[in-house]
Amino acid sequence: MAEVPKLAEDPTTAAQVAPSSYKGHYANSSLQPIPNYVSRPRLHQKVKEQLHDLKNNGVEDVRILVVWGLGGAGKSQLVLIYIREYRRDYTAVFWIEAGSKESIERDYIQIYRLLYSRQIDVGYEMVKVEDAVPAVKR
Repeated sequence: MAEVPKLAEDPTTAAQVAPSSYKGHYANSSLQPIPNYVSRPRLHQKVKEQLHDLKNNGVEDVRILVVWGLGGAGKSQLVLIYIREYRRDYTAVFWIEAGSKESIERDYIQIYRLLYSRQIDVGYEMVKVEDAVPAVKR
């Protein structure tokens, strides 16, 4: 039997945020909902309570939700279903694949580029992971 995914929340108010004109969604495009996902209403409700129900009207804040558990327990599907249901209620949705250090670094740099329009190409300023991570978290 697979371990039930666990949830952790770390809401923080952003002292400095990306340009307010940023509107969009970012997600790892390789993740797709699967038709035989076993719904977890209790966990879905917990995600909703931590992210959606605690939103302060008119107050911009950052909400971070960490879902962890054994592989194959339905963590990604749980979050994908939540995002699909409540996407319109958020200015942006960012997905960080935490399977390896390299994937975490890659996703933070991609998010940084989306938020701050930085080019990471030959001939342009190279953004270091050490700079991208705190900037994205603001």
